Amino acid sequence: MGTVAAKGNGIAVIVGTGKSTQMGSLAQLIQVKEEEPPLKIKFARLATQLARIVLLACLIIFIVGTLRGQDVPGMLVIAAALAVAGIPEALPFMVTATLAMGTQKMAKRNAIIRKLPAVETLGCATVICSDKTGTITRGEMTVRKMFTHAIIEVTGTGYAPIGEFIRDGVKIEPSQDAHMAELLKIGMLCNNSFLEHDGGWHVIGDPTEGALITAARKAK
Repeated sequence: MGTVAAKGNGIAVIVGTGKSTQMGSLAQLIQVKEEEPPLKIKFARLATQLARIVLLACLIIFIVGTLRGQDVPGMLVIAAALAVAGIPEALPFMVTATLAMGTQKMAKRNAIIRKLPAVETLGCATVICSDKTGTITRGEMTVRKMFTHAIIEVTGTGYAPIGEFIRDGVKIEPSQDAHMAELLKIGMLCNNSFLEHDGGWHVIGDPTEGALITAARKAK
């Protein structure tokens, strides 16, 4: 069914890609037609009901007028005018304007809506699941504390090897603490990742291992 390589080394033999894989075939099986938004369904029903009512009213007026001796061409014009008057031409505009106002209000609360019908659909949502990477977090790991014979705080964020080591509120150098130096050395050696600087610092490999390398680089 497929797997994700988190760390380590291996050899992969590719026998199929895309739709030719097991996951691809399953994706084709579960593909369903995109459902219409609730608002569009409601307006389709409303349009059908209005059309029936208007046609019925036009038919009744035409029959009654004809029976009362009115000329047929004149009654046809009246029936056509009634049909035009009975259709709410401004309704689509009002709906679009209302949804746009809802989108604007949500944008002020940092909720960007790309499709207007989603505003009405979100009104029924009780739980929203979101991927935190890139929105709440940056997808980076950072060593913040080290535990040896004492608790050592590490400053700095991201993979930039810039920071200090603080113990009991006092800045220290790793060379002054054999336990800390040994711990940083182990994290550096037991590692398959490396840092790369290309307009910014980023890790090639496992994020956790990249954080250990960054901590060791801060000690230099």
